[in-house]
Amino acid sequence: MFAPYGLETRWPLAFDGRFAGYKNILQSLYLQPTLAYEVSPRFSLGAGLDVVLGKVELNQRLDLAQTSVPTSLGVPDSTVFAQFGIAPGTDFANAHLEATKTTVAAHFGAIFKVNDQLSFGARFLTQAKFDYSGTASFTQVPTGLIVPADIVVTPTDTIHAGTPIDALLGAPASLGGLDLFNPTTGVFRSQPVTTTIKNPAMMTVGLAYKVGNGWTLLGDYQLTWWSQFDTVALVFPTDAYSVLGRTLYERYRNTSGFRVGAEWAKDAKWTFRGGYLYHDGAAPAETVTPLLPEGERNEFTAGTTIKLTSALTADLAYQYIRQNDRRGRTREPLSGPATTGMNNGLYTFHAHLFGVSLGYAF
Repeated sequence: MFAPYGLETRWPLAFDGRFAGYKNILQSLYLQPTLAYEVSPRFSLGAGLDVVLGKVELNQRLDLAQTSVPTSLGVPDSTVFAQFGIAPGTDFANAHLEATKTTVAAHFGAIFKVNDQLSFGARFLTQAKFDYSGTASFTQVPTGLIVPADIVVTPTDTIHAGTPIDALLGAPASLGGLDLFNPTTGVFRSQPVTTTIKNPAMMTVGLAYKVGNGWTLLGDYQLTWWSQFDTVALVFPTDAYSVLGRTLYERYRNTSGFRVGAEWAKDAKWTFRGGYLYHDGAAPAETVTPLLPEGERNEFTAGTTIKLTSALTADLAYQYIRQNDRRGRTREPLSGPATTGMNNGLYTFHAHLFGVSLGYAF
């Protein structure tokens, strides 16, 4: 089993980034049945399938100020409620999108032993494409706002001053409403949603060199084709007023990662390891968002293997991750790609990871 891609981010609802997503989960579990063949004592090949179990979840608030006004009110197309005086940051709905999908990819590998001290290895993982199809659920968030003045919709229909705006969100479009909520339950009408997400291809090449006295030095280079993660379109086929659908412009770039490490087999009972990893950021400056505010990272690792009995071993591991600070934005643009001019905040990140495992040899 392998989990090369995944994320989970959580933000407080007081954070402006809630309109991009305040609880976001992207999971990919790779089940990798593999066959390997020793062509010669110095050369081996391997290949296998990747049965990839994918899940995506997005929780976000919808901002009334950025929502389109029905053209039945006699306004031009693409007019938003902010142009009617609705303040930015006016929550009017909570959105929950969730979908699962299983897809298939493949991986290939090779090891070449130059001699008993030096060996080279390589691995290639193909792209995994998920065509997600799920259902989005929505609940109303009361705004407490009222219509400030009479609005004539048709010669016979008028929205009167003092009418709660929350009630209008469930009214028919002919009366200037969005017809989104069930006026009795305050819940959006059920909305199917589709999207496509691509886990990028990855290639790794490396070497291991046995120095002697139980020491082994290791190093590798990893190239990840993040440029395959360009746009993410959230499509709502029944969204008649184009209120919910949007396209996320990610514009990711390919990344390079460099890893070096050392292992010392002290004796038959104790083995110690340490390492360092650096990789650059995939997101360009204009697409650093609350969904994944990633950037260049430096990672430091340490670990040990303890042979408890002739058959039982224990592994302990620690990793410290330090991501460089990055400027980024909290909002998606109303249309088209974002620019660095929207970067209104500074994202910082670090983490401590711990691992424990037990192994038993029969």
